[in-house]
Amino acid sequence: MSDEQLQMMHRRTGLRPAQVRRMLYSHYAPTAFPSLLQPAHKVWQASEPWARREHSTACPLRLRASQGRWLLSWRLKWTFLCPDALVYLVNRCPRCGMQLYWRPSATNAQQRTFCTQPLNPPRTGPWPRGLPRCGFPMEELPVVPVEDEEAVHVQRRIDGLLAPADDASNIRAREALRDLDALVRVIGVVGSRAHADGMEDAVSRALLDGRSRAHRAGYAWMFSRGEPLAISVMVRIAARVLRVEDCVAGAAWFRERAEGFQLRPLSDARLAARDYPRLAALFPEEPLPSRKANRQRDQAV
Repeated sequence: MSDEQLQMMHRRTGLRPAQVRRMLYSHYAPTAFPSLLQPAHKVWQASEPWARREHSTACPLRLRASQGRWLLSWRLKWTFLCPDALVYLVNRCPRCGMQLYWRPSATNAQQRTFCTQPLNPPRTGPWPRGLPRCGFPMEELPVVPVEDEEAVHVQRRIDGLLAPADDASNIRAREALRDLDALVRVIGVVGSRAHADGMEDAVSRALLDGRSRAHRAGYAWMFSRGEPLAISVMVRIAARVLRVEDCVAGAAWFRERAEGFQLRPLSDARLAARDYPRLAALFPEEPLPSRKANRQRDQAV
């Protein structure tokens, strides 16, 4: 928002510009969304995979304690649990199955306390008016308790990286989040259940449920759905590789457990190795054989 818009918001609502900025994605521009700092990106396109542009997750216990106050961090896929209530975030209503707090209905204040999505809407075509609303209380959303200290530690570490600070800290945070993002993409291609060894039963059930509906190996399908439990798995696996003192050993641990690990993992995950020098060192890619080499091999056979 421009300074003029912030001042207009202050006159109409009484909120100071600094308070309004903390409600916008631009609050995370120095760390998670550096593209928002570039003048060419004044109008932000919906291309950021870690942002929930159209909906939000929620912690029912925090909603109950704050009388329906929704946090901006819940609209980031980086946030998958509540470290205060020690529960995983919820992203779907148990009654209607729809995602929570839709942006197109942002002016509907009832979304703060009840699910306002229609019950049993038609699968195709426009929704007719007058459909009965779900009405499930947000404070009664069922939660999954966090039973693994690793998950809480990773979430608190990520929360620290997301929080804007001085320039030097912001640069380090962007690099760390970039490494995690790149590894999560690789995990989306070749991740396996073996990488999730030692995680709690609820996580294992989420993996089994997601993989039973996926059409290919890896966890990319579950990431696109935005399920907090599944995203926690991917981020925690990436953290297991990057948190060890010897990252080379962490990469070797990852390779041993990967499903169908390819010779060119970064390329298969659509990553440019030049943009991720740290990962390029951890996962050196073997050059693809030339056509001449393939002909010579076929002739030898």
